[in-house]
Order: sequence, then structure tokens, then C-alpha cells
Amino acid sequence: MSVKLKNKKIIFLLMAVFLAGFLRISFLGASSLENDEAKTALGVDFPHSFLLPTMSVLSQDIFGASEAAARLPMALFGVLAVYLIYLLGKEIDERFALPLAFLFAALPVNVIFSRTALLDVPLSTAYIFVLLFFIKYEKEQSAKNIFLLFLGLLSLPFFKIQAVYFLASLFVYLLIITKGFFWRDKRFILMVLAFVPFFFYVLSQPQQLYDIRSVVTEQQKSTDVINFAKLLWQSWGILFLFSVLGFFSLLFSRKELDIKKQETRINILLITVFAVVFASLFSSPKNHYMTTLDAPVVILGAWFIFKILKTNFLRTVALVLIFINFFYLIFLTDNFSPYKNPSRVFWKNNAAAINSEIKNFSGNPIIFLDTNLSFTAKWYIRQETRKLDQLLNDKEILKDSDVAVVLDAPTLEQNKDFFADFEKNNFENVFVLEYKNDK
Repeated sequence: MSVKLKNKKIIFLLMAVFLAGFLRISFLGASSLENDEAKTALGVDFPHSFLLPTMSVLSQDIFGASEAAARLPMALFGVLAVYLIYLLGKEIDERFALPLAFLFAALPVNVIFSRTALLDVPLSTAYIFVLLFFIKYEKEQSAKNIFLLFLGLLSLPFFKIQAVYFLASLFVYLLIITKGFFWRDKRFILMVLAFVPFFFYVLSQPQQLYDIRSVVTEQQKSTDVINFAKLLWQSWGILFLFSVLGFFSLLFSRKELDIKKQETRINILLITVFAVVFASLFSSPKNHYMTTLDAPVVILGAWFIFKILKTNFLRTVALVLIFINFFYLIFLTDNFSPYKNPSRVFWKNNAAAINSEIKNFSGNPIIFLDTNLSFTAKWYIRQETRKLDQLLNDKEILKDSDVAVVLDAPTLEQNKDFFADFEKNNFENVFVLEYKNDK
């Protein structure tokens, strides 16, 4: 490769990374944190993740407590994924490494959830890292590749417990290429060893087993086919159609497969990951879970465009349609325009006034928080709080302390007699009630 061509590729790669950064980081703090985001920002981890809430808290310690700081680690993982998918593309076929980077940079579901404090985009990035070194291992079983693959596998369960579905797809792949003798492949040993620390962590906290079981049970619920199709459209648009075509093109490309060939093994890996992870998504129909299939969708879609479509004209038309569709899906959501939906900015606009009201009321009140307001309110009420049920079950608290209560309208209506003597302050759909002890 000439120096001039290499420099051009670097420039285009930087352009893809810049596009990814702009779409993921610009106006990152424009909307309020939602419930699951606030859990991450508060450092609430199990059973969903271990590492990522810690990263979110650390980001806030460095940059100050804000929506943007809480979301920044997830956004950076989304940007990192663009570079990793480029490297993965080079391992599969040099010709579409750069298109892969640009497709991933503007991938709707990845962009949208990179702009939240939800945990799925970092897991998707970790998947790409593992796929990269799974393929590198096919080409060269060096100590470096083995170590980096083990490092990626080790991180997966600590990123998010849903990694078990991805690991299941890798296991199915090993079953196929080893003709059932999966234990002979070193990567199986690495997968087992990677789960040992996580296994002992769970055993050290038996209560957490119930939490994991609850998460898995919830994800086994069936879904409506039409709604699932809508999620597929919102996540990848028409690229998903190209990826399905790529999947079947690979699946039926040859009558006899030579498993000893690297190209064949890579194709089997892509097919297996796509099929198994897609099946897991159908059992857990949530939009943000769709990010776990980002890499196979983009790779198989690009594979179809660049290997099946025979002319540059058809490839150009396909890519233009995909990018138009991508930007339409991205800017259609309130992720970039939260002010279209007042509920997305309520706490951002009112938190300072609510905290000021509580602080001005009394020097040191006991603050009770309505659980209906979720972790969002807990993150925005920058003071120590207790659950409202504690006050409702023990009215004697009012005899000894000043009390402030933050609750929603339905809870106030249900307990209007209890709060009859409280001073009421209304902030749109949230009330701050104050009780001054006369002692």
C-alpha cells in the first residue's frame, strides 16, 4: 500500500470517528436522566452491570455532577466502537473496512443509546473487541491475540449480564468448527476462565442470584411480531434488510464448506453470532437491547453491498439510501430534540428550584421521596433522602422533626388526609410538601 493511499485511509477513518463523536457527544446533556440512566449515574449496579456505573460515577467526580458527565463514558464507548469495527472490517475484507466505520458512526440505535447512561452500547463495543480477536486468533494463535481475547471475554459479564447470549453464540460456533469437540479449542478454556471471577462474585452475594434470575425470567417473555419489527426498523432501518440478505447469501453461498479455510470459519462465525443473538433479542424485545446485534448487522449488510451488488452504481445507491434513512431515524427521536417532549426536560428545568425550596424551608429537614418518582428524582434531589413509605407508616416522625416530602400527584391524592397539614408547592407534575415542627 502506498503512503498516499494509506494517508487517505487515515483521513477518512478520522472523518468517521469525528462523525461518530459529533452524533454521540454534541448536546449530550440536553435532556433529563431517565430512571435506568439515573441508576447508572448513582452507581447502582447489580444485576445489570458492575463496571459501567462506576465509570459514570467517576466521570461525574471528574467533570461535576451533570447529565452530560453521567452519559459521557457510554458516548465514548460508542465512538471507540467505530475504530474497532474498522479494524474488524480489515480482518474480514479490506475493501469495506472504511464503509463499515461510516455505517457504524451513523448507526441509529447505537447513536441514540450512546447518548444515554444506559449500559448496552459499551457491551456492544466489547462484543466487537471479542469478535476482532476471535478472528485474529483464527489467523494467528499468538500469545498477544490469546491474551487480548481473554481480556475481552473477561470483561463481558462485568459489563452486563446479558453477555451470556453472545457467549452462547461463540460456543455454538466452536461446536460447529470443532465438530463437537469444543474442549479442544483454547478459546473454550478462555471463555470458562473468563467467567470464574464473575462466578465467585455471585456466590459471595447469594441474594444476587435472585436478581439475576429475575432479569433472565423477564427477558424470556414473548413479544408481538409487529412491535418487534418496529424495533428492528427503529434500530437499523433498511440496513437490516441488507444484513438479512447478506446472512442468507453467506448461508447458502456454498454447497460444501471447508471448515479448515479461514474465510469459511469467519463466515460461520458471523452467521452464528447473528442467528443466536437475534434469537435472544426476540425473547427480550427492548429497543436498547438491539445494540447487541450492531456489529453483525453492519458487517453482513456491508458484505451484501460490496460482494453481492456487482456495480459501483448499485453500491452507491444502496449506501445513499441507508445514510438518508439513518439520519431520518436519528433526528426523528427526541434524543436530539428533547424539548419536543416536556417530560424529557422536567427535572433538568426544575431540579434547582425544588432543591432550593427544600433548603430554604428548613436548615436540616428529613427528606422523604416518593418511590414512584424513581431513581431519577433521587439523582436530582442532591440531598440525603428516605423512602416515603417510612413516613406514611410512622407518623410519629412529625413530632420530632421538620419534614419535606417530594411526591407525584397520584400519591398526594391517595394520601391527601395524611398531608392535610403540610404546606404544598407545585412544580408542574411534582409536589414538594413541607411540615414545620413547632417544638
